[in-house]
Amino acid sequence: MGLFDLLRRALKKEVYEKADADRDRKLTEEAMKRSDDSSIIHSNKLKAININNIINSKKDYSPLTPYEILFLDYINGKSIKDPNIAGYWTHEYNLDYQVVFEKLFNNGYLQESDYKFNMTKYKLSELKDYLKAKGLKVTGKKEELISRIINESPVEDSIAYFNKSFFQCTDKAIEMLANNQHIMYSHRHQNDIGISVMDADNFKKTNPLLNHYQLFLEMLTIKLHEYEQDKRWISYRNAILSMSIIYGDMGNHARELELLLEVCYRDLSGLMDSGSVSEKMSFLAPGVVARVVATQKELALGEQALWDLFIETISKISLENSLYTAEHSYNLLMKDIQKVGNGISLK
Repeated sequence: MGLFDLLRRALKKEVYEKADADRDRKLTEEAMKRSDDSSIIHSNKLKAININNIINSKKDYSPLTPYEILFLDYINGKSIKDPNIAGYWTHEYNLDYQVVFEKLFNNGYLQESDYKFNMTKYKLSELKDYLKAKGLKVTGKKEELISRIINESPVEDSIAYFNKSFFQCTDKAIEMLANNQHIMYSHRHQNDIGISVMDADNFKKTNPLLNHYQLFLEMLTIKLHEYEQDKRWISYRNAILSMSIIYGDMGNHARELELLLEVCYRDLSGLMDSGSVSEKMSFLAPGVVARVVATQKELALGEQALWDLFIETISKISLENSLYTAEHSYNLLMKDIQKVGNGISLK
C-alpha cells in the first residue's frame, strides 16, 4: 500500500470520526434541550398551584379518575408549601395540578393537616426537644411521644409549634383509596408487571369483586392463554415472572418459588418465539436467581427439597423445544445459586 493510500485512509477515518462526534454532540444537545423543555413545563405547572384560591374555584363534582385517585394517594402527607411533585405526573399522567387540587378539596377528599397529623411528619429529635422544653418526659417511641404531647401539653402551644402544613387525606379519601388498591398497585408495579393503571381500572369495573391481587392474576392468566396460542414464549415467560411477584406480595412464597423455578427453566431452555432455541438466549437473570435464593431461605428448603420442587414444577410444563435436560438445567441453576450464596455477583 502506497503512502497516498495510507494518507487517504487516515483522512477518511478522521472525517468519519469527526462526523460521528458531531452527530453524538447534536444528539446530546437535542436530548438536553428536550429535558430542559420538559423541566420548564413541569415547573410552570407547579407555579400555577394556588391552594389559597381553592375556595373561590369552580366546583367539579364528577367522579375521580384513576389518575386523580392515584395522585390523592401520592400527595397525602406532602408539604403544602413545597410538595416536591415528581415530573412524571406532568409528563406521563398530564395532570393539571390546580384543577386536581380544587377537585380533591372541594369534594372532601383532601384537607389541610391539623397539628396532630403534623407531628407525625416531625423527626423524633424535634418531638423530644419540644417535650424537654415543656418539662415533660422525653423517652419512648414516636407514637408515645406524640400521644404525650396531645395529652399533656397545652393545645395552643402545640398548634403554634407544630405549624408546618401538609396535605392530609380525609376519612372519605381513605375509604376511596382502600376501595381502589388496584390503581396504586398497578402504578407501583408498572415496570415489573406491565399492566397500566387504566387497563387495571377498566378490568376492575367488570370484575368488582376481585381484590387487587386476584385482579392482576386474572389479567395475567388471560394474557398467558393469548401468548400460548400465539407462541409468544418470551412474553409468556415475562407474565409468569409477573405472577411470581404478585404471589410474593401475597405472602404465598411456595407458589412464588414454583413460578420462579419455571422462569429459570424457560430461560435456560433458550426457547425463542420462533420455536427454535439459541444458546445466546440461554442464561439466567441475576435478579431472578437472587429471588430464588431469598424465597428458598424464606421457606427453609434444603437442596433436596428444592430439587424435588424443581422436578415437580417442570413436569407440568411442555416446552416446544429446549437446549438442556431437566437435570442439566437444575445443575446450571445450582451453580448460580451457589455464587449468590458466596456473595459473587452474577452480572
